[in-house]
Amino acid sequence: GYGVAIFLNSYNGRLLGDVINSVAKAYNWKNFFREPRKVESITVPKETLKSYEGLYLFDDTWAAIGQKDGEFHFYTDGTFAKMYFTTPTQFINEEFQAVKTMITDANGQITGYNRHVNGKEFPSSRKITNLDAEQLSGQNIMGIGWYYFNNKQYLESLSTFKRGIQLYPEDLNMHMNAAHLYLYNNDYPNAIAIYKAHLNDMIRPGYSWIDSLKDDYKYFKNDKNDVTIFDKVFAELKIEKPN
Repeated sequence: GYGVAIFLNSYNGRLLGDVINSVAKAYNWKNFFREPRKVESITVPKETLKSYEGLYLFDDTWAAIGQKDGEFHFYTDGTFAKMYFTTPTQFINEEFQAVKTMITDANGQITGYNRHVNGKEFPSSRKITNLDAEQLSGQNIMGIGWYYFNNKQYLESLSTFKRGIQLYPEDLNMHMNAAHLYLYNNDYPNAIAIYKAHLNDMIRPGYSWIDSLKDDYKYFKNDKNDVTIFDKVFAELKIEKPN
């Protein structure tokens, strides 16, 4: 079979598809290479795009339409994809094959989007209207929470991890992430209360709560997030702060 190992010095998942597609073309991988689609894209009013913003469920996973750095995007599976609209309600992405068409109800509210690949219809997505009413998997909760965090939507990220704690109270990672997001929402008392409550716990055999806290701190720092807010945490917990 075909295979390629890719090492990227970047968190930009959009590059992966481009690299793989280029390799497939260079080595003539049968039924793998896709010629980039050429479409006439149109400009859609910002207010219309804002009505599309939100989370969508499909195939036991999720997607989001949102804004990052002033530009609207379609996000799923770690990839921020540019949206190319062919009509005010239909768009494509270079990274994904499906043509997506927004669905509205009788009141004009967005309820999801249809998906077609080469004319074949796939199950439609459903827009989430209330995250607290959804029975999401732990993996989906984590993904949504970190998507919001990376978009600097700290309140939405906190709400997601709080829902995760409701669904998976034994998952210490949910508690850790909630503590971080209390911190990024300037709620130090709730953050430090969680950090202290689990200070002697083990995330898994051989990996402690303190190990996880230190690793998360290094991740935030390396990803250019503000980590000065952790100075007080490490001082109060009497833990040496990582370099």
